[in-house]
Amino acid sequence: NKILLQTIAYPNDGFGLASTLDAMFLPDAGRDEHTDFFVNSAVFDLLGTAIENMGLVGKKWPAQTGFRDMVCWVLAVALLWTQKFASGAQYSTSSPESYNNTVQEELYEWSKGVVS
Repeated sequence: NKILLQTIAYPNDGFGLASTLDAMFLPDAGRDEHTDFFVNSAVFDLLGTAIENMGLVGKKWPAQTGFRDMVCWVLAVALLWTQKFASGAQYSTSSPESYNNTVQEELYEWSKGVVS
């Protein structure tokens, strides 16, 4: 696993920290829903574009059935292999569920039980 991750991922003591540091220190980070999520590569915007082009945005059934998650996992694995070709920490969009207060509260309650 270590050799695989060294091949496809950013090092955790170098560029791999860029999105985290940008999220923490850029003055306009978190200003609105367009600046609250960071990625280390422009290639991950292709994931959102693919989901939009498939007509899955705004529909409940893809998320409820797990279809969107399956498509995202397949695309994410493929994009991991290409992320280094388009490196650059930048704002990106998060999933619509990340702005759902009910889902946020459920995740918070679940995490309290798991962490404690």
